[in-house]
Amino acid sequence: MKEIGYLVKRNSLLFLRERSAVFFSLLSMLIVLALMVIFLGRMNSQTLVDLLSEWGGERDLVADERNAAYLIQLWTLAGILVVNAVTVTLTVKSGMERVLASDRTTSVTDRGSSVEEETVLTGSGGSQEAVLLSRRYPTFQGALVVCQGGDDPAIRLLMTQAVSALTGLGADRVTVCKGAE
Repeated sequence: MKEIGYLVKRNSLLFLRERSAVFFSLLSMLIVLALMVIFLGRMNSQTLVDLLSEWGGERDLVADERNAAYLIQLWTLAGILVVNAVTVTLTVKSGMERVLASDRTTSVTDRGSSVEEETVLTGSGGSQEAVLLSRRYPTFQGALVVCQGGDDPAIRLLMTQAVSALTGLGADRVTVCKGAE
């Protein structure tokens, strides 16, 4: 178990060393927060108030609006906390590969033979693109999930099933451990 702790510490230090990675990982939270504050918060709370008014009975509109706004704020913060409560590290066996179309020309002379290969392009001028024949997606070798409650067997099972479903890894290749609380 100490090995996993050392691995988590090492990966954390490597992650924190690169400032751009830290910034972009926090950027998603900031975008969600800004969207909720600027655009979606009022719309969601108004929708909730409208649903309460359709329910019937005597309602206190001011209290309903205040409580709906409070609920939406808590909901948003809970979503942000959940996103940051789970870390999944994947070991990649092979990365994504793109297979491009190419023309191959073989020249035979009395000095020997030579092969020239040129990538096939489509489009004209500055908007030329290579012709893509196929993509080979990454193959995963293993996964480490660090999450709150990772010591609970039920959470371990759910996390293992989720990672297995998304990556195609068997349960024997997914490790779930408890994170800091």
